[in-house]
Amino acid sequence: MGVLSPALHGTTHFCQRAVAHTLTSDGERGELLRALWKAETPYIHWRMPWVGYEYWDPERAPEDRLYRKRTRNGGLARLLRPIGNFLTTTRLGVCSGLSCGFDDAPPVEGPRDSRSAEWAGTMRAPHFDEHGLFHTYRSLDFEPALSPELDWEDCVRKAATWLDRGMPLIVSTHSINFHSTLAPYRQKTLPMLRDFLSGLAKRYPDLVYVNSRQLLEMVETGSYEIGSGRVAVVVTGMRKGVAS
Repeated sequence: MGVLSPALHGTTHFCQRAVAHTLTSDGERGELLRALWKAETPYIHWRMPWVGYEYWDPERAPEDRLYRKRTRNGGLARLLRPIGNFLTTTRLGVCSGLSCGFDDAPPVEGPRDSRSAEWAGTMRAPHFDEHGLFHTYRSLDFEPALSPELDWEDCVRKAATWLDRGMPLIVSTHSINFHSTLAPYRQKTLPMLRDFLSGLAKRYPDLVYVNSRQLLEMVETGSYEIGSGRVAVVVTGMRKGVAS
């Protein structure tokens, strides 16, 4: 139905090379990491930022922190094979996590359809890099379970700072906000999400909901594909650089 769009998030939230080295060391870091793993907690990133990201070893020399292309491609190939066994599409983007640490190289050099990457923590407009990779950036954190002071009207105002500049709104929300077994987080999240989306629809009646692949298609072709065919995106007027 097009509601869900798969994207690669990586295999680990840490650099296996960095962790493997630490696990065999006798220092405080090794003791901490082994104690956490024994307790079935792999790591606490704010406590041990030296674990890095999947393809980023932060404590190596600057020129050696990022995995080489062959290593990255091999890791991605191993990840793509099992995904291909149960997904009907190879059009996979990359979401933040796998992307972390890639300041000077594209995180995906695999399937031709995997040409978009989503980043967190950076407020930038979408753009293409020199490798033809389409970069987008999360623009709003919607985490009612983690932010007791979160207000849906304030979320609408923050969303407007992006939409009024003609940039896409990418909302980041995690599954903890929809938990109901360990804590009744969804009792707060669902009504707030309804109010937030209703507020957006009222302020922007022509708002279009698309995934990253469709956004890329809109930029490159002026249309995007849905189940029933292609939808053309027509600019009928401009205000402050906003298509309306």
